[in-house]
Amino acid sequence: MKQFVASLVLFALVASVTTAEARYLPSLEQWFVIREQGAPNSDAIRLEVRLLSNSRALVASFPNLIGPIHLSEQNAQLFSCEANWTIATSEARAFGLDGKPAFLFAHLGFLRSCGVTDDQALYWLHYNVAVGGVPSNLVVVLDATGTVVERREFPQARSVEFEFGGKSYSLEFPAAEMPG
Repeated sequence: MKQFVASLVLFALVASVTTAEARYLPSLEQWFVIREQGAPNSDAIRLEVRLLSNSRALVASFPNLIGPIHLSEQNAQLFSCEANWTIATSEARAFGLDGKPAFLFAHLGFLRSCGVTDDQALYWLHYNVAVGGVPSNLVVVLDATGTVVERREFPQARSVEFEFGGKSYSLEFPAAEMPG
């Protein structure tokens, strides 16, 4: 029995890969630390995210996330797109830098990409959807409360240009592809 348990422990150690990345945030005087965990050669990766003080004390931790994640110092939020291309996730999630949930946004299709605007004020989600068997892009832009401030659907590569809060924005997107 001891040999069986030792084999399971060894398998668990070999069957998981962990990488870590840390970034100092001068405006917050804190460290943003991301640990990726998952099986070798797998797309099923979970992110463990922590915010640490200069003395390395835990300020906030965030639940197991799928990512990609984007930090908005402007909004004092962490935005996790919760990509649905490998694991069935149902929504993007935003958290305050205290670790508390800020908002959820239900996915509208197959998430192709996501991000934050250059000024870090808005988040965007780019979906591939099919309308009548024809691929189309669906782009939604969210503010810091999760409110949709822009929504566009289009088949060809294009810039999505809009204004919000007295600022002009332009986001570039490629031609649509079939979901999946």
